Amino acid sequence: MLFAFSQYRFTLRVETPIGFFNGDVGTTLRGAFGTALRRIVCIDRRQQCPQCPIRQQCVFPLVFSPVRDPDSGPRRQQNPPRGFVIKPPFNAKTRYGSAEAIIFDFLLIGRLSDYFPYVIVPFKELGQLGIGMGRGKFSLAAIDAIKADGSTLPVYREADGIVHSVVPVSWDELARSFSPPADGRVTLRFLTPAHIRFNPTGAKGKSRPVRAPEFFHIACRLRDRVSALCREYGPTPLEMDFKGFGERAKDIRTVESSLRWVEESRVSRTRHRHDLSGFVGDITFEGALGEFWPFLVLGQYIHVGDNAVFGRGWYTIEKAT
Repeated sequence: MLFAFSQYRFTLRVETPIGFFNGDVGTTLRGAFGTALRRIVCIDRRQQCPQCPIRQQCVFPLVFSPVRDPDSGPRRQQNPPRGFVIKPPFNAKTRYGSAEAIIFDFLLIGRLSDYFPYVIVPFKELGQLGIGMGRGKFSLAAIDAIKADGSTLPVYREADGIVHSVVPVSWDELARSFSPPADGRVTLRFLTPAHIRFNPTGAKGKSRPVRAPEFFHIACRLRDRVSALCREYGPTPLEMDFKGFGERAKDIRTVESSLRWVEESRVSRTRHRHDLSGFVGDITFEGALGEFWPFLVLGQYIHVGDNAVFGRGWYTIEKAT
C-alpha cells in the first residue's frame, strides 16, 4: 500500500528585501526551517540528536533530521530519508523586494501530515528572524492545500489566523487524476536538476552520476525512494520483486531526449562545497509502463535523485491520457 501525502502552498509577503545566493530558494528555506524548528522544540541544543536521551520523543529528528536508532539494526544502514519535500519557485530570482511574494510548496509524507503545525510555527518565527542574505523579514500571508487534481483549498489566512485541517491526498485519488497512457509512451519533463548515481558493478565506491539516463536509472531510483518512504512513513513497508522490477525496467525504450546537463553547487556554512549538478529537460519513453506507473506518478511529488528534499529532481508527466 502506497503512502498518502499532504501538499501545501505557502505565500510569504516580503517586508524587507530578501536575497538568495544564485536564486537557490529551496536550499535556503530548507536550512532556515530546520534551524527554526530546532530552536522551538529542542531542550538542549548542545546535544547531537543521535546522543540525545529523548530523541525518540523529539519532533526535530522526526520531522527534519531522522536518524537510525543504533539499537535498531546494523550500523551500515543509512539514516531514514526526510519525510518532506520543498518545491521552490522557478523564477530563479536572487532578490525579492518589499511587498513581493515568495510562493513555494511544502509536501509532508505519510504520518508526517499530522505534524503540519510544526511546519507553520517555524515559518511564522522565521518571518520575524529573517532569512537569506541580509536577513530579510516577511509575514506568512497564506497557506493553501493542493488536491490531487491541482485545485486548492484555503488552509490559513493571516487576516484571521485560523488553521483549517485537510485530508491528505491518497494514492487512489492520484490514480484517478493520472491514467496510464494508452499508447505506452510518456514524457518526463525535469524542471530542476536531477542527480542520479548508478553503480554498474556494485563495487564499493564505484557509483557515478548519470548524465544521459535510461528508463531503468530513473525507475530504480524511484523504486528505492518510494520503498524507503513507505518503510518510514507509510502504513506498511513496500513488498515487491525489487530485482525483477529493475530488470523489466530495462525493456522500456528511450524514444526522444532533449536533456541537458547543468553544473551547479552550493557552499554550506562549514564552507563545504556540495554538488547540485544534474540533468534537466524532456525525455520520452515507450513500453509496457503498467507496473512502473505508480512510481512515475508519485515521483512528480516526492522527486527523484539526490537533494530531493529541497527541490531537486522535480519532474512532471507531460504526455498522459
